Amino acid sequence: MGAALATAKIFGRQACHFGDKHRLESQKKELSESNMSIVHFDSFLHQKAIICNCTEVSGLVNMALEEAMEALANPNIDMVGVYGSSTLRTNNLIEKMSRRVKRDNLFDVTVIASVTKKPDLKRIQGELGKMLGLQFGEETVVGRAKLLCDRIKKEKRILIILNDLYAGLNLDRVGIPFGVHHKGCKIVLLSGSADVLINQIKHCN
Repeated sequence: MGAALATAKIFGRQACHFGDKHRLESQKKELSESNMSIVHFDSFLHQKAIICNCTEVSGLVNMALEEAMEALANPNIDMVGVYGSSTLRTNNLIEKMSRRVKRDNLFDVTVIASVTKKPDLKRIQGELGKMLGLQFGEETVVGRAKLLCDRIKKEKRILIILNDLYAGLNLDRVGIPFGVHHKGCKIVLLSGSADVLINQIKHCN
């Protein structure tokens, strides 16, 4: 399994970097068939990571957690994606990840929001803002996004966990800065679909 995992990582870098859709589809099939746990993508602007959470594998939560922690500790990675069909295991992973980043002092602040099938941007902004002690004096999505963005930028090291992602989410509209806009901000995306994560990360480039 270790050799196959290393192969999967190499395929991921090549497929995303050169935009080879066919190899990307082949890689996703290989991951599905062999229960791989992680594949890294190098993009033109940022290095990303997708953690493939195959929930039928025994002990996968701990495996995914270790891979996630390694990715989050990498200064060249600003986004991590986790997929799996088990809500219980996903929630378990979030809890363990929150404890680990605090124990390992990777981030000063960790905030969590649930995206859901029909994303309500104001609600997502509210969930993140509440954990940051932000009170919105603005009712428009655009105005709240600016306030949230400014507040997040005040944190030197912040982890944002977005759970229950069903489709693409415009992070700019929510007010989440990352990459060149805030190098101290890292994002963990959780979804039941690898396709959703791949598309989200590609559109963030």
